[in-house]
Amino acid sequence: DVVGCATWRDGDGDGVAVASGNRHLTAEERALAPRLYATLGEFAARIDAGEHDYEVLQRQGMEALASAGFAPEYFAIRQAADLAPVRNGTRDLVILAAASLNANRLTDNLRVRLIDRYYRGSPIVIE
Repeated sequence: DVVGCATWRDGDGDGVAVASGNRHLTAEERALAPRLYATLGEFAARIDAGEHDYEVLQRQGMEALASAGFAPEYFAIRQAADLAPVRNGTRDLVILAAASLNANRLTDNLRVRLIDRYYRGSPIVIE
């Protein structure tokens, strides 16, 4: 079973998830760390804009993390319910990523719920 819960984020508003390992980040690494969550948000927006070739998006996500200075381990777009590859018609997704900054491994995820634009008005809700 997949049991979802809210991700606690650092109080300074930069999006970095609170994790015990983050206390080992150098000042330079801590300054770069928000790019992980920002990249997830950028790809959520692209999905909402109509990009649904998830294999391509996953490759591009890996490239974006590498370009930002991370050593990416994975960047995956999955069904939120079971973390299986996305099937046609799935509206509840999660983008997952893990990447290293030197000896520090950072992980994060972003839930994406696609909403029917014609009946709901709001195109996307991101938790």
